Parts: sequence; C-alpha cells; structure tokens
Amino acid sequence: MTRTPAPLDSSASIADAAKMAYLIGTDEAGYGPNLGPLVIATSIWRFDTNRHGGDLYERLSDVVTRKATNESHRLAIADSKQLHRRGDLSQLERGVLALAALAGDSAPPLTWHDLRHRVGIDRPDTPTLPWYDGFELPLPHSLDAPISDELLRAWRDALDATNTELVSLRAVVIEPDEFNDEVRRHGTKGAVLSNRSLDLIQSAMTGLLPDPVQIICDQHGGRNHSGPLL
Repeated sequence: MTRTPAPLDSSASIADAAKMAYLIGTDEAGYGPNLGPLVIATSIWRFDTNRHGGDLYERLSDVVTRKATNESHRLAIADSKQLHRRGDLSQLERGVLALAALAGDSAPPLTWHDLRHRVGIDRPDTPTLPWYDGFELPLPHSLDAPISDELLRAWRDALDATNTELVSLRAVVIEPDEFNDEVRRHGTKGAVLSNRSLDLIQSAMTGLLPDPVQIICDQHGGRNHSGPLL
C-alpha cells in the first residue's frame, strides 16, 4: 500500500522531496505458539529513489545477505526460519543488536530491558507477569563477542553511499490476556494480527516527512481481501 504525500512545506524543494521515499516492513513472532506473547515489529527506512532502486538487499548488497554468514562486515537478515539453527540465535541476535545501534546512532543495547526500551515496548502500563519478575538478560546472549565497530562502520558507510537511512525500529508486545481478549473481540487471530500491525504502522508513520511510503507485510491468516480492513 502507498500513502499520498502531504502538501510540501514551503521551505522544502519539490525536487528534493519527490526523490525520497519510505519503506516500512513488518513481521511478527509468537503467532503460532500457545504460550507467551505475540510480538509485532517494524523497521522504517528512507532512501533516495533516484539511486540504486528500492530493493534494500540490492542497495546494501555489500553489507547484507539473506543467508547465515560469518563475514565480519555483513549482516544476515531474513526470515527467522532460515537463520535459526537448533537453538542458536546468534544470527538473529546479531542483526537485531546491530540495527538497534544503527537506528539510534548509538552503541548496541546491553540488556534485554535496554532493547525493549529502544523499540518502544517498555511502557508504564506494561503488565507484570511471573516470567518477567526480576528477569534481566545481558546482551549479547548468543554471540561470542559484542557487535564490532567494524560492522557498524561498514553499515554506516554503505548507508551513506546509497543515501539510505534506517529511521527507526518499533515493536509492540501483546501479552496472553490481551491477546485472548482481542481474539474474542475480533473473532480470529488473523484479524488481531492485522489490526495491531496497522496500529503499529500508523504510530510509526507519525512525524515522518511528507514523502511516499511503501508498506510490506505478510498475508495475515490467509487473508485474500484486505479492502474492508484497510
């Protein structure tokens, strides 16, 4: 889906604004399991449409791959089923921690709570559940070493070279009680996933510059018709 740009600010150049666009991608974890939360996350990217096209794998081919990798300057970013190896979360963790650092132009998060805070999950109304009580997890957890300066430098150079920006990472956690309530209200798990994904996207778009936006998400619950939902 795309968004029609809002009227340009008088101080902005029409030519400059027209060549920039946003790409927002969403995905979820915990949709199938019967225990634990549903987590929906989104990444927001802004790029120059006149250079390298809109395929981020192509634009950033020097530093990203769809397959597991041990290359010091490259991140594996793909579906978790392709990167999760018999309980080994290192490929997934490396991508999350590095991108969290790049999105905030800071050091990688050092704890589980730090990561939650950076993607907007920690809120005053976050429920206290038994498995969170007193829980803290130092990061990195599965990696043998922290995210290297070499990796972050290679990514920053690649982003600069292609006029690409990782604007932000956002996520929402829907805990079991809330999830069950919403399934009863909406009727299906797919409807819950779709509605909450759109809520997250709408929140992520708040404050963006008036550039075109492309949004990519899964086919939720086997849905074939999205008009009424949108």
